[in-house]
Amino acid sequence: MANLDYRDYTPNMKFAHPHKPTYVECIDYLKQFLSNFNFFTTDELSGLENYWTYFSYPKNSMVVSPGKVCSHILFLCSGAIKHCTKKNEELSVVEFMTECNFVAGLKSFIQQTPAQHLYTCTKQTVGLQITYENWMLLKTARPAFEKLFNLLTEDAILNIVDRLTSFQKLDSKGRYLLMLKQHPDIFINFSMQDISNYLGIKAETLSRLKKEMTYRELHSANRERHAVRPTSGS
Repeated sequence: MANLDYRDYTPNMKFAHPHKPTYVECIDYLKQFLSNFNFFTTDELSGLENYWTYFSYPKNSMVVSPGKVCSHILFLCSGAIKHCTKKNEELSVVEFMTECNFVAGLKSFIQQTPAQHLYTCTKQTVGLQITYENWMLLKTARPAFEKLFNLLTEDAILNIVDRLTSFQKLDSKGRYLLMLKQHPDIFINFSMQDISNYLGIKAETLSRLKKEMTYRELHSANRERHAVRPTSGS
């Protein structure tokens, strides 16, 4: 399976406090997400509390830092994280992640070497995390998790390839439309500056594209409403 659309896998679950689910709610959320994959058995979904711990990071927290080893995989239940590269003090946004996503500096985590990229919370972010040591134990005891990890790694690589292709084949408008398809809640979770950086366009260009799309959507909705008019009874 490639290019997973996590919206199709998001559990239909409401938290008592939407922006700060409890540990128990997060465990249930993770189990519901994993149950979408047919290679997980009931036994493999039990006792996850023995491996995963709870986290709650405030806005602007750096969960993966350049020069430090990525020691955890995060599973987001609420919040948002941006993945960036840094060169000469200038940041470039590579990826956006919201709820129902796994987050880790893959190369750093797999090889246990210092990370080169950084991952920062753009709002309060809550979920579950697993250490490298517990991950090794988990995938040994429950092979379905290794299969999931391979699937998610493949998907991450394909997403990067798609992003590079979008810069080669699409103009700013095309990249904007692709972003909206992949991240429909983009403007709720990330700043205009981050989004324009991700698209490789100026902030004023993004503002213009956003206004054009809003106008077009409203115009289209008006046309649909007026296309069918009620008829008087005979």
